[in-house]
Amino acid sequence: MPNLKINNAVFIFFIAFVICIQNIWGPDIYILDEAKNATCARELMESNDHIVPTFNGQLRTDKPPLHYYFMMVSYKIFGVNEFGSRFFSALFGALTVLITYLFARKLLNRSVAFIAALALVSSLHFALQFHLAVPDPFLVFFTTLAGFAFIDGYINQDRRFTYLAYASIGFGILAKGPIAIALPGFAVLLFILLSRNFNLKTIFGFRPVSGLMLSFLIALPWYILVGLKTDGAWIKGFLFDHNINRFSDPQEGHGGTFFTTWIFVLVGMLPGSVFIIQCYRNWWKERGNTFLFFCGIFASVVIVFFSLADTRLPNYTVPAYPFLAILFGAYLNKSLNGEKSIKWFKFSLIVLFIIYLIIPFSIYFGLGADTRFMHLQSLSVYFSIMGLFALAGFYQLWKGKKSKALGIAATGFIVFSSLLLNVAYPKVNQLNPVHAFLEEADTTRPMIYFQRMNPAIVFHLKRVVDHAETIDQVKSMMEADPDAYLITRSDYADEIRSNFNFREVFNERELFEPKEIVVFERQSFIPKH
Repeated sequence: MPNLKINNAVFIFFIAFVICIQNIWGPDIYILDEAKNATCARELMESNDHIVPTFNGQLRTDKPPLHYYFMMVSYKIFGVNEFGSRFFSALFGALTVLITYLFARKLLNRSVAFIAALALVSSLHFALQFHLAVPDPFLVFFTTLAGFAFIDGYINQDRRFTYLAYASIGFGILAKGPIAIALPGFAVLLFILLSRNFNLKTIFGFRPVSGLMLSFLIALPWYILVGLKTDGAWIKGFLFDHNINRFSDPQEGHGGTFFTTWIFVLVGMLPGSVFIIQCYRNWWKERGNTFLFFCGIFASVVIVFFSLADTRLPNYTVPAYPFLAILFGAYLNKSLNGEKSIKWFKFSLIVLFIIYLIIPFSIYFGLGADTRFMHLQSLSVYFSIMGLFALAGFYQLWKGKKSKALGIAATGFIVFSSLLLNVAYPKVNQLNPVHAFLEEADTTRPMIYFQRMNPAIVFHLKRVVDHAETIDQVKSMMEADPDAYLITRSDYADEIRSNFNFREVFNERELFEPKEIVVFERQSFIPKH
């Protein structure tokens, strides 16, 4: 790894870890992906078969197993709970910041490295992504390590780093699949082409044959085993439903335009993204710097790749963040040292501080837009501190203190992230209907769901919930378990109401979806028709 004083690395890692781990134990496991991943890890841990992923006892083909295995280790240490589900996500977030700092310091300089690390830890979306029990934190870390190791190996002609890159790709394939090859692969190919160095010597200098053999040696054994154990069902479901179809068709309503992905980046990388235009201009002017040139290519490959996909989600763009952070570091370092025009630097900070002034009002009116959250509008008072950061930033700009103004901007967003993660979101989370239902229900009673339910119910119950796909199955299963709760969603509830005289005991809207969780219990098994 890059040579630097260990105290600097420890400091960067410690700050990043504190930001990534803060209150990961607080909010319930509720979001759909978190609930399914955390439950799948528990079921793998409890089964005698650690190869085939299941959710609620059924084959789950959504993701490969790396994050499940890390969760299983965490469950053994911390128990099956929110902290155990999210611990390694937070750890890998801090490690991502650390390797960004290490490689930037080695291949550029200490100042650029520090600003790049600051750009990551001050990004709300970066912190949020590494708060979640999902595979993305592991993919982001390993694709980041692969990209940095590839370019380090190329610059210094060090095959150890080249093979480190391929090993990282192997673990990335175990984290999220073929995308772990595609992103670094396209970035390296485009780098070779744009460097006008497309020849066999350069290509084989990246050792693609032996390197990919190492990647596949790490990743393929599990894929082969799961394919054999499921007669190919897992491979088919994963490759077609969760890779090819996600790229070619919007999945689960997550569509958008080509520019949607760019908006995700602009919002997700705040506060650093206010400088993104200047950073790309500086990147192009400094394209003679091999490391900086590669970072700009890698970031652009990620953004454009997912702009072309028909399924668009904010988390898809996060692998670009460490490489964008390097661009931010390079531009801001020059601006702070007087090597760049200060006009656009000041303009961007003014825009950012205006955003800080708007934040508390946005939170107040945003919470007031939904009657469920109106009583939480007082939370906006906490965020009034953003106005103080804005005023302090304006003052430092007026005094000509560029470094202090930039430090205030970054610190302000770190405070904003902390308020959201520790104060605001936990209050909103308490209103989630799964929490409310399980507080009211007798959780020792049998539970059956019809068509669909919130997967967080399975995580918190820590047992399988039986599934009824048809009305006839509902009838027979409720007859077999007279004390059972029948769980469904509002779009299927009318079918239950029209066929049975069941008593409706719970009906609350989901936090982030326009549907309700509806729960019935037995009143009569005489069908209405």
